[in-house]
Amino acid sequence: MTYLSRQSYNSSVYFSGAFFLSASLTIACLFSDFFNLESRYDFQRFVLVIVISFLPSLILMLELFRNAYLNKYVSIIWLVPALTVLVFSFINIDRYALFSLEGLMFALFLIFVSIVGVWVNKSGCFFGIVLAVIYGLTISSFFYSTSTILEYLFIIADGLDPEKMLPFGFGNVRQWSHIATWLIPLLPVTIMVGPLRSYRIWKAIVIVTATVWWWLIILSAAHGSFAAQALSFAAVLLIFRRKAIRWARIYLTFFFLGFGAWFLLSYLLPNILFDSASEMEASMADGLPARLILWKEAFSMSLANFPFGMGGQSWLTHEPITEPFVNAEVKSFGAPHNMYLLWASEYGWIFILTLFFPAYFIIRGVKRCYEVYCAQSNPLAHVLVGVVASLLAGLLHSGVSSVLLAPAGMIFGLMVFSIAWAFAVSYDDNIPSQKNKSFWVLMTTSTFLLGLFFLSGVVDYKVESDRDRECFEKVGMSGYMPRFWYHGYFPNQINYQCD
Repeated sequence: MTYLSRQSYNSSVYFSGAFFLSASLTIACLFSDFFNLESRYDFQRFVLVIVISFLPSLILMLELFRNAYLNKYVSIIWLVPALTVLVFSFINIDRYALFSLEGLMFALFLIFVSIVGVWVNKSGCFFGIVLAVIYGLTISSFFYSTSTILEYLFIIADGLDPEKMLPFGFGNVRQWSHIATWLIPLLPVTIMVGPLRSYRIWKAIVIVTATVWWWLIILSAAHGSFAAQALSFAAVLLIFRRKAIRWARIYLTFFFLGFGAWFLLSYLLPNILFDSASEMEASMADGLPARLILWKEAFSMSLANFPFGMGGQSWLTHEPITEPFVNAEVKSFGAPHNMYLLWASEYGWIFILTLFFPAYFIIRGVKRCYEVYCAQSNPLAHVLVGVVASLLAGLLHSGVSSVLLAPAGMIFGLMVFSIAWAFAVSYDDNIPSQKNKSFWVLMTTSTFLLGLFFLSGVVDYKVESDRDRECFEKVGMSGYMPRFWYHGYFPNQINYQCD
């Protein structure tokens, strides 16, 4: 096999693998309703657990066998926040007497981004892998869009209200809306670059997907997603300026198509058929006071052991601090509707501070990428705009809701973060690297064992949690709203006996 044919073969393998993984993960998030599962949420959590537990160690192992660990293999700066959250997970171990699994989940998330992002960058098929991931997201989301249209027709035929039944397949619209926040900014990229951009059928697929997803955002009044995307849109125009104009035009076109679909399908058609129409209610103001109560409680928790937090899952087990929280009806919420305050309250402001370390390198790397791509008129500049818009929107959305805790949103975030990190390390040779083989053998072994330990702990946690759920249902009590598992949180050290 010649060098060129080997390169072509490797590119095909990388592209196919990335597309299959991206499409499979998206299907697991969007279509788990069709899998006849007891809990879609819990199934997605196990998918997330398996991916972050073993994919990084698998990549490290393969690269070691190829002796490809030299030359800036992975930047170790992500280990700083990962080790921080890992260490502080030992504080106030939850009442199951198990390792604090959520802290380990966040640590493995960060390790995944670090390893997979740099592997994508040095694979020799960077552009192909990035396109494959975005294509996988888009095609899977297109099938969700067509299924949504069919679902809508069935709902209308039965004389029901689509506003209360769409989007389908999710227990809570917030879990779906974070997926939309990650996805929609990437869609303009698919008709700007890549081998499919000139095909009309592909453009039709992307337009239908974007239109339906925007329609669902408006229909479901997903304020968090809408606000996050609006702020991200403005930030991208400010950062990239003229390079973002084409992306922005397509993005706005998709929005107006979605608004037109809402007007037709959720206003005009129901009004004609049933003399009733969907109404967009500005309920953000109603939800803001409750959020402020949660945010104040979380902030007070973060100061209790400043700069350290109160421990993993302490939001669920701590004694209330602020008076409004004691008297409010929001104590059953599994999180304070703000991921950053959640992390600060449980793992401390010191963990938030360590996140600025990789954030600085991402900003610096993206800036360098932008300069190089502009100078070269590289089509990857358009991809960079979409990825940054998606990343900013997802991070902003996490600031007004704890949607990143939901497994589906975290799975989409994994893919977007990894691509963003791959861009960040493309032209930044100043990022520190470790070139010692023994280090990478240790890293591979440690990552695998950590993933194995995590999976084992999650299985035990699931068994214990299900036992608690059955016990609490018998005595007529309820747990917290979705957190690690969909049925909430049930501390099993309680004065109730189950027969």
